[in-house]
Amino acid sequence: MVRDLGSINGTQVNDEPFAGSRMVSDGDILTIAQQEFRIVCTAMTEQKTISNDVTSMITGDVSAKLVRGTKQFRELMAQRQLTSFFQPIVTNSGLFGYEALARGSHKKLSSSPATLFAIAESIGQEVELSELCRERALAIADNTNRKLPYFFNIHPAEFDNFNRLLDSMAKLREQYSELELVFEVHEEAVTDIDQMWTLSERLQKMGIKLAYDDFGAGQTRLMELIEVPAHYVKFDISLIRDIDRAPASRQEMVAVLVKFAQQAGSQVLAEGVETREEADKCRALGFDLYQGYFFGKPEPHD
Repeated sequence: MVRDLGSINGTQVNDEPFAGSRMVSDGDILTIAQQEFRIVCTAMTEQKTISNDVTSMITGDVSAKLVRGTKQFRELMAQRQLTSFFQPIVTNSGLFGYEALARGSHKKLSSSPATLFAIAESIGQEVELSELCRERALAIADNTNRKLPYFFNIHPAEFDNFNRLLDSMAKLREQYSELELVFEVHEEAVTDIDQMWTLSERLQKMGIKLAYDDFGAGQTRLMELIEVPAHYVKFDISLIRDIDRAPASRQEMVAVLVKFAQQAGSQVLAEGVETREEADKCRALGFDLYQGYFFGKPEPHD
């Protein structure tokens, strides 16, 4: 419990001022004047005797501005308050598949996955959130009975516990045996060739295809493409934006990378296509697949 004794600056819990006493619980943000504190429930590592006039404080590495919404985030996780939108992926002739994109449904939190993952990362829950996003997305996809590939993402932190990641994939494959699944790995996460070989082999045995996401956003990993080719390579929006008006040298570079990935055995996808001109240029450059607002925004499956 926290009690304000009539301070001039006031005291707030989760940005709500109060007078007198207020109960606090795990995840609450306590603001005293200009200082912020997060209330954390944790097991004591040693016996401590605390008298009535002594405050025991455990300090750690915290940011200058605490991320808000941790209490509501825990409610979201406990109540599985996530849904998924689906953005179409198309070929030159029509619909090819969908990418599943998470959306939060807690009334007091943003629905944006970027915001939710920022909160999750501040309390070490990004892996659990990533797993829940996949579970909710594939449950929705399974109910549609659509025999199309579904692309889904993972959080880079999931590679830190590789066995857990593989177990998660196996569980999804068993639970959704009829879905055609495509596992997206961010290009910058592709750093350990041996680990990627293991991942590729295990996914292949499970019947899950592999995609490299955001290719070209950072250090373009051409050697990894040769060593561990993926079924799909998704070119980052930074390479696609205004490609129709880009200098000839940039267009030629993209064309070379497209051909290189195709020769490695991958289908090549242009992400972030927003105009007809971009779409036409991507076709001319040899892309196999396309995704972006020009073809369709992320929407609920219904």
